[in-house]
Formats: sequence, C-alpha cells, structure tokens
Amino acid sequence: GTKSSSSVKFDAKGVATIKLKDKQVATIKGLPVGTTADVTEKDYTNIGYATDVSGAEGIIIEDCPLPFVFTNTRLMGGLDVSKEVSGTGADADKAFEFTVTLTYANADLLKSSGNYPLVDNAPVASTAIKDNVVTIKKSIKHGEYFSVTNVLVGTVYKVVETSYVADGYLKTTVNGTETLEASGTITDTDNNVEIAYIN
Repeated sequence: GTKSSSSVKFDAKGVATIKLKDKQVATIKGLPVGTTADVTEKDYTNIGYATDVSGAEGIIIEDCPLPFVFTNTRLMGGLDVSKEVSGTGADADKAFEFTVTLTYANADLLKSSGNYPLVDNAPVASTAIKDNVVTIKKSIKHGEYFSVTNVLVGTVYKVVETSYVADGYLKTTVNGTETLEASGTITDTDNNVEIAYIN
C-alpha cells in the first residue's frame, strides 16, 4: 500500500489519531523499546463495515516493527422475488405489481450512491430514497423474478404485492403462507432471501 507521510502527534496521555484510506500504511518511528502499543479503529458498523483486526497490541522491540492490520468489509445481502399464477383462467401474461420497502439503520448509509440498492443490477433512482427508507416498485409476470441486491446487512425489508382480488385472484401465498406481505431483516451475505409469490 501507499505510505502516509503525515507527522503523528501524541497527546499528554500518549494517544495519537491517524486517518488512513484503502491500502494506505502509516509507519510510526522513534518509539522507546519496551513501550506497549495499543491500536484501535473507530467503529464504522453504522455505515455497514465489519472490521477484522490483526495485531491490535504489542510491545515495541528494537529493530522489529509491530504490524497492525485492519481490514474493513462491507456486508451486503439481497432479495429474490418470484411470481407464479395458477388455477382456471390464470393469465400468464398479466403483470403483477410489487412494492419493496427497505429501511436502513440510519440515513447516513444512503448518502453515497455506492450504497444504493440495485434492482436487477441497476441502481435505484435517488427519488426512491427518503431519509433512511428506499421504496421500489416492480412488476413481473408468471415465471419471472426480480432481484434487489447491494443491500446492507441489518436492513429491514418488506415486500407487498398489490391485491388482485378484483381480477379473480382470491388467494395469494408467499413461501407457502397465505398473505400479500413478506418481511424480515437482511442477515445473509452469501444467499439472497427467496420470496416466492403464487396467485
């Protein structure tokens, strides 16, 4: 990584603050042998980062620099919403509308467009975002599905299908349960939440 050339100033308690970007390295020289070094990073879980630390403390030994490595990982998950219709007179070409609401822990998480959720790999428009809530509308037909990805772990989701009782679809199930709504919290970084609607 690149080295930080800024001077480091310690206060009367022996505490200094350093700011580093991705791949940057800070080297502090001239510390007395035998000094105990303890390095902590500010908590950034409120903006979606988990932190892994290697060598957070140690004792200064002559000619043997202590390595402190902090790795920040964004934890992301998503949803897959699928649609099927069945029964006499079911229209496989009819589009059914869904509303997906994503409620983030705080509005700061959505200040950067890089944090915007993706709908079928396309970022949502900024107009879909109000404070810490993202509202997505999407229509799909029988046999189709849509994906909402790049969603931070810990985000609360709610998926609601518009009622089509007036069109003769009297029963709607979500993952086998009769309802129009699915809700929960994004927790899995490896697999999208599967939400299967059948009318």
